[in-house]
Amino acid sequence: VGTVHSAAVIGNNLVVSMGGMNLTQISDLISSLAQDPIVQSVAVNVASTTEENAAAGNVWDAELEFSLILTLQAAEEEVLG
Repeated sequence: VGTVHSAAVIGNNLVVSMGGMNLTQISDLISSLAQDPIVQSVAVNVASTTEENAAAGNVWDAELEFSLILTLQAAEEEVLG
């Protein structure tokens, strides 16, 4: 489920542009990623849907385009923690 459009590492951040997931799936993905010991935090940067889904009031089931920002633990913190 979902499609990764791009990924970039900037310092301790991994920025991932994705699409094809609804709000429930995005929430589940964030919860799963947050459990990984190398991940310090996860945030959704941008979420948008198509005009068609928004007009129909189908926001919960609509497939969204979004970006995740994963802040990663520094290597020393991972080894010690």
